[in-house]
Amino acid sequence: MTIVMNDGGPAFTAPPGGYDPVIGTNPIAFGIPTEGKPLVVDMATSKRAWAQVMLADKYGTDLPENAYYDNQGKVTVNPKAVHAAMPFGDYKGFALVLMIEVLCGSLIGMNNMMAVDDNTNVELGVTLNDRGAFILVIDPRQTSDLDEFKKANTELTRKIKTTHSLRGQEIRIPGEQVSQLQSSHIAEDLLNVPEELWQEIQAM
Repeated sequence: MTIVMNDGGPAFTAPPGGYDPVIGTNPIAFGIPTEGKPLVVDMATSKRAWAQVMLADKYGTDLPENAYYDNQGKVTVNPKAVHAAMPFGDYKGFALVLMIEVLCGSLIGMNNMMAVDDNTNVELGVTLNDRGAFILVIDPRQTSDLDEFKKANTELTRKIKTTHSLRGQEIRIPGEQVSQLQSSHIAEDLLNVPEELWQEIQAM
């Protein structure tokens, strides 16, 4: 199995109790083998990613509620007014953001991405070319039996899926929906391209 983390670019995530961007969105991804398709998850540690701001600004749409602050500390859905993103999971999520920053920065001799000047104004500490990454690869055969490891992971997700779901909802395993969509597109020899993107491609 593999765990991958990296410095998520310029400071964009605000700390609990504050609204200035102090650390990047610091994504984390992991892949876990099962008897079928591997369990693959890739996510930013901010409540919503910076890319969502760019897309909303480009297509003139509102952002999701309760995900971003403006420069006055007010929650905003206007992509042009975004100053920072909220961490997912409040202080627990920010703890993960902070851990990734250390693993991808000071632990491996790289600069941490956030810097504060004498007036406590947040500034980007280093260039994007200086971003660090942390990759952990674990061979299950060194700690267990590989086939048993896959079987146990398959059984774990199966048991989770058999628990009680909320009314009108389906229990989902992280990464499951994307994997199913990918399999469907491959089976149908299909690539879904948004209309706006297709128009841009044709205009090139």
